[in-house]
Amino acid sequence: MDTTTGSVPATPGIGHRFIDLPDVRLHVAEAGTGSPLLLLHGVPQDATVFTGMIPELARNHRVIAVDLRGCGQSSAPADGYSLDSQLADLVGLLDAMDIKQARIIAHDLGALYAFMLCLRHPERVRSLVSLSIPHPFLRFNVRFLPVFKDAWFEPLLATPGMATLLMGRGRQPMARLMFRHYVMDPGIWDPERLEYHLAKLREPGRAAAIGAIYRQCVFPTFIKLMRGGYMDQRLTTPTLLAVGDQDNAVPARLLEGYESHADEMELLRIPGAAHFILDEQPGKVVSAALEFFAREGH
Repeated sequence: MDTTTGSVPATPGIGHRFIDLPDVRLHVAEAGTGSPLLLLHGVPQDATVFTGMIPELARNHRVIAVDLRGCGQSSAPADGYSLDSQLADLVGLLDAMDIKQARIIAHDLGALYAFMLCLRHPERVRSLVSLSIPHPFLRFNVRFLPVFKDAWFEPLLATPGMATLLMGRGRQPMARLMFRHYVMDPGIWDPERLEYHLAKLREPGRAAAIGAIYRQCVFPTFIKLMRGGYMDQRLTTPTLLAVGDQDNAVPARLLEGYESHADEMELLRIPGAAHFILDEQPGKVVSAALEFFAREGH
């Protein structure tokens, strides 16, 4: 078992190891015992975004924070970034760790995977806290048009070669823009932590993996969602859908109307946060998640 995380200092009480699946090697950080709790990060970050939250979450849970395929210390193969492949990674990870069912806290890209895991494999997810992403039960509406200006970069990054050029080379303008634009206060970023994320994207294959994720998964899934492609499905997993009250990319006012498609889903606005809610309001996220998990039936 590895006890360090590359350029990130080891944190007491958090162990690290690698899980080998058929075509990818996944890095996980672990702590605690009890009911399994899987933590899924977004882009352009990795599982280190949860480091400060893990000790509190691990008081009553077996916490597993995974670097998704292509991110962090997990391997970055040239292919395998479709939604099907990513869900196979998660199921394979749970199987390899002998976990039949887990709670999940997931942000951004990780929340997309988590929602789809709930729809396809509901028996594997006990409950979900989804952060900063729409639920699957949307259909295109003219009210969404102002939001699209905050998603303009998605088709750009999906274009072959552009993610490497704009996120992994030179001044990495797209990566820096994402960190600066989607927070209330860019001053929240500790320079050392920001450089860690930027340095990861400069590693061979990492920025290309981000491009493949947008090209093979995010953009196709978004198009399907806008066409109402998930309206015939039902979410049976108890879910807390939390968004920052200043998140212009995922405004809470546009996320209602899910009631007829979900057995139990709640919408929570977290004050003082935009899109990078884990960095802006980690304490409020942890408190909301633990309160949600503690309710009877969860």
